[in-house]
Amino acid sequence: MPDLALTEPMRAFVRSALPSWDSAGWVVEPVHNGGSGRVVLRLRATMPTATAGDPVSVILVAWTDQRPDNDRFLLAHAILERHDVRVPHLLQADAEQRLALVEDLGSRDLWCQRGQPWPRLRQIYGAALETVRTLHGIRPSSLSAGERDGLMPGFDSGMYRWEQDYFFDQCVNPFSTAPAADIDGWRAHPSLAALADELGAGAPDMVHRDFQSQNLMLRGDEVVLVDFQGLRPGWAEYDIASLLCDPYVALGRGERLILFEDSARLRGLDPTDPVLLRRYAGCAVQRLMQALGAYGNLGRNCAKPRFLEFIPPATKLLRETLADLPELRWLEDLLGSLQTCHAAPSMPLAAG
Repeated sequence: MPDLALTEPMRAFVRSALPSWDSAGWVVEPVHNGGSGRVVLRLRATMPTATAGDPVSVILVAWTDQRPDNDRFLLAHAILERHDVRVPHLLQADAEQRLALVEDLGSRDLWCQRGQPWPRLRQIYGAALETVRTLHGIRPSSLSAGERDGLMPGFDSGMYRWEQDYFFDQCVNPFSTAPAADIDGWRAHPSLAALADELGAGAPDMVHRDFQSQNLMLRGDEVVLVDFQGLRPGWAEYDIASLLCDPYVALGRGERLILFEDSARLRGLDPTDPVLLRRYAGCAVQRLMQALGAYGNLGRNCAKPRFLEFIPPATKLLRETLADLPELRWLEDLLGSLQTCHAAPSMPLAAG
């Protein structure tokens, strides 16, 4: 994105936060953007800044009301920071102009580490699970009424049904070769409503909502969360499933099992507990249906066809997850009817 992408209000906002940059001068670099519709830019000072302690680079975030979660960014940041969850340092914000300057964490995210040997990769994932454990420790009941009302609505059966419908509308309908009557029958299958009702019966934790490899930045040996504007009440297992069943990273089933056990032990839970295992599997099915819907929508409707490359790996993960939920094995027939891009995935874009 060229420097001209900066509007005059953006420039004035940066100058007010970093007056020394006026004399130093600065350049603009695009930061990899996904499906959120936000503008994220890296600003770099071209000379040493005049004020000691000023950063040499920052991230400018600009957003609109196009998506309801965007305006929750500042509130979510304040809540997470107050509870010692690792998030980028906020330098300055203007809620009215929908602008924020935050710490530049660089370009090292978890996705970039996917080729590391398994022992090192397990350590990195362990750091990610430790960070999100702090987030999951926030009780929704501990927030003020204003904070709860200001965040995105919590997961309930209606939201899970929405994810299922999103999957059918944006992925199954356009890509399935099955007759329309079969698709309608699959959509109305009672086991899907039962899954939504089962998971929707509780929302005891706070969840990131898009806890996947590109939203986890590395700062030394720490993992820092970004894109957390979707913070809301839900099941912690939804975040765990989002990370371990991430179509952007090809973890093996055995590796996913080890990391699931690591996550359970971090939370003081028994990883062999059948209730926990079932809830995790259900959350994984929901998350993967949501991701498949997002890939279809972004690839077909938002002029981002590269997202279609991730439908096959997401479908493979969903097939593997069905082995843990026998009542949903009928989804095998549905997944077998999908015909989409089968190219090897290139660098991903965050679906949001």
